[in-house]
Amino acid sequence: MFMACSLTHELGKALNEPPVAVEIIPGNGDEWLSEGTEPHKRFLLVENHLGVPSKVLYEAYLEAVAVFQRCRALSLARPDGQLPGDDPAIHDECLNSSAVLILLNPGHNTAWNARKSVILSGHRDLNKELSFTTALLTVRECAKQSLLWYHRRWLLRKTYPMSTLHHSSSSLERLRDLDVDITDTDTEDEDTLRHTNMTVETLESEFSACTLACGTYERNYFGWSHRFRCLDALYSMIRRGDGAGDPTRVARLLQLLHEESSRLCMWIEQNVSDYTAMQYRCQVDLVMQRYSRTFFDTEDSNATTSLPPFSHARTLLDSYPVHEALWLYLRGSALIRMKQDTGMIHQLQQIAERFVVDKARPEGNQSLTASSSLAEAERHALQLLSWIKWRTAKNVVSARS
Repeated sequence: MFMACSLTHELGKALNEPPVAVEIIPGNGDEWLSEGTEPHKRFLLVENHLGVPSKVLYEAYLEAVAVFQRCRALSLARPDGQLPGDDPAIHDECLNSSAVLILLNPGHNTAWNARKSVILSGHRDLNKELSFTTALLTVRECAKQSLLWYHRRWLLRKTYPMSTLHHSSSSLERLRDLDVDITDTDTEDEDTLRHTNMTVETLESEFSACTLACGTYERNYFGWSHRFRCLDALYSMIRRGDGAGDPTRVARLLQLLHEESSRLCMWIEQNVSDYTAMQYRCQVDLVMQRYSRTFFDTEDSNATTSLPPFSHARTLLDSYPVHEALWLYLRGSALIRMKQDTGMIHQLQQIAERFVVDKARPEGNQSLTASSSLAEAERHALQLLSWIKWRTAKNVVSARS
């Protein structure tokens, strides 16, 4: 029924192995294919890195549509809606054709659902499918696709059993007593990772996958959303381990939390306008404040990657005062410490007034050389002062009531 040597079969098989990374090459790839190996002569596969010429991909896509439709017809003809279980070749072709469809059109919901059906039938390894989605994160259009991230979380829930120690409310929601107005990122829905009993290594891989995706596509809303959900899962695992009296596991999870915070410091320093990353780091440090308060008591000026959020934001603001995201980072990080440090409002006010009153370029700062940059920094400082005034008035009203 299916063409064993078809382009869909060859490309789909290469994608499903899966490769380490995938790149769609412009044109037909004539200048590259001389280096290709014999089994993959229409595309390039070198050291498990797959390069697919765009013209070849379009040709494969048209062929894959026909193959996928035939697979769908077979499943729809059955009462259970599944592919015939006695022919592994049919499941392979469903996987191959759907992989090609997803590479060019990662929003193909039917193709993703077909892959779920093959997995549920036992004809696809869950870890291999997870690696398949990781490989697609190196493709710009795939990295920003919500269906890919949903599929990835579905795989995690299938791979790891649900914990029996469920909590009635969002794990991050329990941090509300810190009085921080950072939006909760995960509610009780079917797409949560909160109750999954993932290993520490899996969580590390998920954080790395999010970093990979954000490097592929900078403003990656769904990548950061996935990372927030993984943080919620991590916090839930710490709470369960703490409640079960497992100090060794809690210590390893807290170590992962510290590593995540350090990675975020580096990311923010390289992406000073990425406010989503800054907001996420504030959430990370909320968890650290709950379970690792000593982190906030040490400020190593020689290691910027380990600076607490407020010190980190203040340091970056001295160098890049025109970036509004850094002013919001400063404000959000101050909120974390406000209950523990009653002088935080005064510190914020001093920082803001330095840009409004003095109007002098901070020592070593190269960002305020132009008058337009000076005005922009002053505007952000005035906004912070207005917020401080509003916050102070709110605290007075709360104290009276």
